Amino acid sequence: MCALGLAAAGCGRSVAADSGPATDPNYETITVPPGGHFAVRVADGGRFENTLVDITAPGATWEVEALGADWQVRNLGIRGVWDSVENAWPLSVAVDAGATGRVENFYFGDGAVDDTYPGVTGIYARHYHAGRLQIDGVNIQGMAGNAIYASTPGYPADDDPVGKTRPTGGGGTVEITNSFAADCLSSHFRIGTDGSFVENCVARGGDRGVWARFDDTRVVDSDLSGSSDHPADGDVVCGTNNWVSGEDATVTVENTVYETTGQDIEYAGAILGQSADRDLRTAPPADAPTTPEAAASGDGDGNPGTTTKHLRVESVDSGPWVQYEFTVDGPVERAAYANPSDEIEDGDGRTTVTGIVGQGGQDDYRFKGSLLEWDADVDHRNYRVVVTSTVTPDDRQRQSALTVASPTHGPALRYDFTVDGTLIHCASTERTDRWLEMDERVRAGGRVESGTHDTYVFEGTLLDWWTDADPEEYFLLLDGQEITPESGQIGGD
Repeated sequence: MCALGLAAAGCGRSVAADSGPATDPNYETITVPPGGHFAVRVADGGRFENTLVDITAPGATWEVEALGADWQVRNLGIRGVWDSVENAWPLSVAVDAGATGRVENFYFGDGAVDDTYPGVTGIYARHYHAGRLQIDGVNIQGMAGNAIYASTPGYPADDDPVGKTRPTGGGGTVEITNSFAADCLSSHFRIGTDGSFVENCVARGGDRGVWARFDDTRVVDSDLSGSSDHPADGDVVCGTNNWVSGEDATVTVENTVYETTGQDIEYAGAILGQSADRDLRTAPPADAPTTPEAAASGDGDGNPGTTTKHLRVESVDSGPWVQYEFTVDGPVERAAYANPSDEIEDGDGRTTVTGIVGQGGQDDYRFKGSLLEWDADVDHRNYRVVVTSTVTPDDRQRQSALTVASPTHGPALRYDFTVDGTLIHCASTERTDRWLEMDERVRAGGRVESGTHDTYVFEGTLLDWWTDADPEEYFLLLDGQEITPESGQIGGD
């Protein structure tokens, strides 16, 4: 696949992309600039692989979201310490019922500067995960949260802990194999659905090695040591506080060495078995990569689909105007917030964009190639570059993205639309989105305020559209192309 490459930039300097080390052409290197963010969205059947993401620049962050059916995230190495102080899930995943998703050969072991819970978590399984999640050969260290947080799919339907309503979990299985985790604050391998297990894994330090919160789970051929000696912590912990179902949880340990358990009165689950009588392992299993380069240089055969990128330049409120320029190896299209006065020049297979943004505004563009150069005339603390990649496989039913946006100083507007397929995901700025599933159709709608937008991902065809706003006062984009339907119909051809 094509990858974004941005080298660390100083004020007013042109930055060339890094296409990866010449000694190993098997992976691509993505160097995130100071304060920059690189994000990937993996669709049904897609693969994101053979990539090294360099976040050594101050404030550089990354994110991969893999949701749906039969996706893979593999051969991914993260170089550099996560130095952003925030609650974050850089790799979040969920699998549809009856399908499989896989994370394989992943390194996120350089740690994080923040040691305050909840902080950053290495891999997070969303509560609605309902299929089969395989996590194999990963190395995660030094997280302020969890190495792998995969217990939320076990949220029971009939529990209401301490008066708080939690969403019912999807009940999907989680299989963690051949992996290593160390010095993660809350826990290392956190599971909680029937059929889930940890096998041939090593965890060292932190509060908990394996935390089996709900249902019946297993730990096999693993080694857990060095956990906190607090009464609720330990190398093996079963159950969870405040949940009635936590008292019924069991974890079966087989040929596993551990030193402590955390079964205080609030963690009343049952540990079935005992520590194995053999030498304790503290080093990573053979299949867990020990460097970001080792993870990225796996034997993947390339991404089978199409990658579309969305680049957004955001200026700081009350900050200076930012004049910027970037070049990609292919065409560039304006997206919802791009100013018509920004210049887009084509030549020799490359496209150069020159623009200006300020006072809390933003510009955005879409492209499919590689970002080759980036230049701005002010310090990076006055703006942020966010690049999002959506990986869409060519051999699956096509997914579409619908975005409704009100420009800066534009009106608030209400809207509704219908698709004759499946609505998969919504990214809503104001969280006012709603949808109703009907017979083979979905009706959705919401409200956007001035300067905000909602984006929906769906399979199928957009059938109709309604809004209470004047067509000249908002943007409606389908797969990055602006359309102009009248209220009650779809047009724009």
